[in-house]
Amino acid sequence: MALNGQIPLSTADCERLQSSLNQPKSKINSRQDVVDRHALHEFSRAEPKLNKDPLREMQPSPKRKQQAQVDSFNTISAEEAKIMKQERQKMIDRARFLALQQDDRVRQFNRMLQTRYVLKENEALVKLHQKEKRISQEQKRHYDDEMRSRQDEYVKQEKEKARLKQLSNQALAAYQAKQIRENQMLREKAMQKEKEEGERIRRLGESYAQEELRNQARQRLESRKIYSKYRLEDASSKKLQREMEASKLDLEEEKSQPKQNKQAEKFRNHQLLIENVREKLAVRLKEQAAANAKKEEEIISRALAKQDAQVSKKQKEKEEKRAAMIKSIAAHRERVIQEKKQKEQAKRKSNMDWLEAQKEANKQFRQERAQKAQKARETAMECREVNQNLISQQRACAEKLRREESEAELRNAERAAERDKDMEQYIERELLLLAANTEGHDLHVDCKEPSCSCKKTEEYIDLPKLAHDQMLCIKQYLDCEHPPLSMMTRNPPPLPPLVKKSTLQLHEVNLQS
Repeated sequence: MALNGQIPLSTADCERLQSSLNQPKSKINSRQDVVDRHALHEFSRAEPKLNKDPLREMQPSPKRKQQAQVDSFNTISAEEAKIMKQERQKMIDRARFLALQQDDRVRQFNRMLQTRYVLKENEALVKLHQKEKRISQEQKRHYDDEMRSRQDEYVKQEKEKARLKQLSNQALAAYQAKQIRENQMLREKAMQKEKEEGERIRRLGESYAQEELRNQARQRLESRKIYSKYRLEDASSKKLQREMEASKLDLEEEKSQPKQNKQAEKFRNHQLLIENVREKLAVRLKEQAAANAKKEEEIISRALAKQDAQVSKKQKEKEEKRAAMIKSIAAHRERVIQEKKQKEQAKRKSNMDWLEAQKEANKQFRQERAQKAQKARETAMECREVNQNLISQQRACAEKLRREESEAELRNAERAAERDKDMEQYIERELLLLAANTEGHDLHVDCKEPSCSCKKTEEYIDLPKLAHDQMLCIKQYLDCEHPPLSMMTRNPPPLPPLVKKSTLQLHEVNLQS
């Protein structure tokens, strides 16, 4: 470092300072704004004159024009000087603030405060990690207990369901066996009853047929007796009628005897003729009666034959109807028996199907339960494997982190040793320079930890150790962010004012004029 009170700066630092000086601020007007505002003001001032005398304004004198330019340049220079003064004052304030920040007491206070914050943050982080770990362990234990209780409850429920299912199946099987026995007994009773009913119907049919035959024979006999009686009555009535006619004729002859004496011969002759005719008529009547009787007998025989045929036909029809009825009854009985057998077979088949379905369902349920148990075991094994893998990965990561931390500690120790050596040399140089400039003050630096302890009074003040990577990073950042104390206590070299090219041209024109 130079001892003549001047600070050598690199080109990068000069460019940085110049760019910081040239950078306009939001609250400070730039040169272009000042020039535009000044030109607008001049134009507003010159506008009335232009309106009053346009011809004169169109031909301005060179002297007036030159005076206006000079006035505008003076105004711009004053504005620029004011702006430069404001910027210089800001730089001075910034330098004073940085110098104050580089003071040992301020840095000591900041370090102690930062250390306190870091310690509190570390304690809070440790507590938070412990709390999170405890909460995670409690949650895991609670989850394990809950899963264990759920699994036990599920196993208990499955066992209870299986037991109830087995009991229900046994009760159902017993009930079905009882129903089958009762149905068999009812079916046997029904068959016996139907058999007895069929036998009774058959006996009734036979007795009815015999009674019909006896009634028909009795009716035929009665009809023959009635017909013979009718013939005898008819013959007796005809004979009685002839006798009555003969007696009537005799009575008439006796009454008409006197008259008939005369005509006796005629009457006898006539009577003979009549007798002959009567005899012939009687013979004819007898023949007719015999023929009629024969015809009637034939008619009666035909009627009887017809009646017998009708009776036999009716009997045959009745027998056919009875046979058909018996056949239909037998067919109906057989059909009913077949239907009952089919129903019983269908019911037995449905029961067997239901039993098979129940057996299949039970088998499937047992298989599913076994699959679920196997899946649960596989899932538990997978979870255990995943947990073991995670534990091994965590252990590997922890081992890797420990190795990296140990390596980082070694590197940091080496860097800290180098940095402490450099800082010790730097502090010695700075103290020599500061002692030369300030004619010696009572300052002391410990050789073990330079820049971490200083003597302000009769005793030393120990600053906190930088034993954490975050604190080391903060220290490096502070050392890089803030320049050395000797650089900030010196006044910066004066820089030339920054002006635009147009301003320089106008200034040259003004000087020439």
